[in-house]
Order: sequence, then structure tokens, then C-alpha cells
Amino acid sequence: MELLEIINDLVVIAFDLLMFMKLISLKRDCFFSRAIMYGGCALIIISYFAAVYRYQVAASLATVSIMTVPSLILFFCLSRHKDSRFFLTFCFVDTVSLIIAFIGRCLGIWAGEAGQVLSIIVIVSIYLAIFRAGREYFRKYHELLDVLEAGWRSMTVATVIIYFVLIFIAAYPRPMVERLEYIPVYLAVSVMIISCYVVFVMSIIKTQKIHDQNKYLQYEKKLYQLAYEDALTGLLNRASYVECVQKVMSGEGKADLYCIAFDMNGLKNINDTKGHAMGDRALKAVAESLAAVFTGYESKIFRIGGDEFIVFLKNTESLDIQAVLAQLDSHLERQGKELGTSLSAAAGWCFLPAEEHMRIEKALEQADKEMYAVKKKMKEKIV
Repeated sequence: MELLEIINDLVVIAFDLLMFMKLISLKRDCFFSRAIMYGGCALIIISYFAAVYRYQVAASLATVSIMTVPSLILFFCLSRHKDSRFFLTFCFVDTVSLIIAFIGRCLGIWAGEAGQVLSIIVIVSIYLAIFRAGREYFRKYHELLDVLEAGWRSMTVATVIIYFVLIFIAAYPRPMVERLEYIPVYLAVSVMIISCYVVFVMSIIKTQKIHDQNKYLQYEKKLYQLAYEDALTGLLNRASYVECVQKVMSGEGKADLYCIAFDMNGLKNINDTKGHAMGDRALKAVAESLAAVFTGYESKIFRIGGDEFIVFLKNTESLDIQAVLAQLDSHLERQGKELGTSLSAAAGWCFLPAEEHMRIEKALEQADKEMYAVKKKMKEKIV
């Protein structure tokens, strides 16, 4: 085998290994792991040169036994991912390198010795263009390997099949370099495969964007929870309540509305006699009871501070408010027994027709007054 042909192969092997190093996620990204990786790759290149140039081993045999298998073992041992993600990446890189190497070999055959030099220049130019244009894609692919676990297996199977089909076509029944009339067909197939890989890469980018969007949505959800949800009970908080009142006043989503004000009874006594931890559990129990009773309705439940709660009910023409409150009392009684304390809440309400949405604040004041009147009567009964 001529020296220029060997150099041609070594260029392909070197860039193939370099591309895989760009895509692999090391199990331990440290100096020792990188030293093993770089040293192993250098040993593969030197061994291939010695086998083909010094000992005249066939290039196809040397490629499999000295480059493909050892590099597979080396990168597999160093890789963080030892599943379909690894094998997909390995076969993808090798397939691209196989096509580039074939293009270089064709140039060498068609143009003789000058073609070998041209082949090396073309191969280096193609790889440099890939590295230059694909820098951002390498990073995104690298990130995607770490954050996405599902969906790799089917693509891996397809990539492995493509890889071995290309090798089979190039070598059977005789090496492609001995069947020059089939080279255009092989190149056409290679272009088709590269096109499929472009689609694959674009789908990876879209998947990464979807993943980033999901992360952003989760972040927004967390911000919303911090801004509009009560940390203790998980109900909507006072800020959300104020915003909701403003929307009602502006006529947004105009509908008949029940405004119900609740005040938990005996929270101070629970805190003083059983501790604030029990007080927090009692507040959570009240919140759970409100959620359980009003979940079947078009409702919004707010904890507006301390032991005070507000419920807005929409579109409740046939609502029996007394029956709903009786259901709440029963639920609170059961929750109290489970906690080993007494749970109850005073309630006051006001009905607000849709056309009177501007009176929301007055309706809330009326509900509040009724609630405190009920609370006063409950205290008088206890006394």
C-alpha cells in the first residue's frame, strides 16, 4: 500500500477519533480520563500505520482490528453512557467517516498520485468544515446525551443497520474500488444517508429546544407558585386574590359569583396549647377540606392571611350554599378527629350577579361582616 494512501487513511482515522472525542460524555471528566483517551487514540493511529506500512496488513483488516474494535472498547470504557446513546454516536461518527473516506479513495483512483494529494486536501477540508459548522451542534448533542434518556433505541438500530449496509455495499462481492461503474450509485446512497442524518441532527436540535422550553416552563411554574401560591397550604395567596378581584372588577370572564369568607376557629388556642407545628397542620387540614368540598365547582380558593380564607364560586345558579357549608363542617370534623383536635370555621357569603361585577369589593365586605357575625354567635354559644 502506497504511503499517500496510508496517510489518507490516517487522516480519516484521526478526524474520526477527534469527532467522537467531541461527542462523548466522559464518565469522569478529569485529567486521568482524558490522558487515557488521548493516549489510546494516539496508540491506535501509530498501530494502524505500523500494521499497514511496516507489516503490509490489508487496510480493511487493520481498520477493523486496530481501529474500529479498539476505539469501540476504549470509548465504551470511558463513556458515561453505556447504552443505545453510545452505540448510536459511535456508528453515526463511523458512518460519516466511512463516506468521507470513500470520497477520498475515489479521488485517488480517478486522478492517480495527484489524486491522492487532492484526496487528503479534500478530506481535511470536509472535516474542518464539519468541525467549524458543527461546533454548536456538537455542544447541543453533548448536552442532549446527558438530559434525554428516552427515544435513542430505535434510532440506534437504524444507525447500526445503515453502518453495516454501507460496509457491505462497499466490500461485496468485490471492493468498490474494483467496481468503478458502481461508485456513482454508492455516492448517491451516501448522499441520501447524509440527508437522513441531517434530519436526525435537526430533530436533535428541536428536541433540545423542547427540553429547554420545558425547563423554562417549569421555572415559570415555580415562579408562579412563589408569587401566587401560599407556601403552607398550596392554596392561592393574597396576591392572587387581589389580582382576581381586579379582573372581576374589569368585567373579565363576567359571570354570577358567590363570594364566601371563612375564618378558622381556635387557631390561636391550638398554637398556644399544642404548638405552632400543630397549628400549621390544622391550617393545612382546613385548606384540604376547602379544596375537597369546592373542587367539583368552578371555584378559586385563597388563603389571604393567617386563618382567613376566601372562596369565589362561578356559575352556581342551582347551588345550595347551606348544604355545601354543612358538607364542609362534616369534613372539618373528620379532619379534626384525625389530628386529635377540634376544627371548624365561621363562614359568611354574598351573591354577586354578573352585571354587578363592579360591586365585588362591597360584596366581599358584606361576606366578611356575615362571617364575623357567625363567628361571634359561635363564641357566645361556647361561653
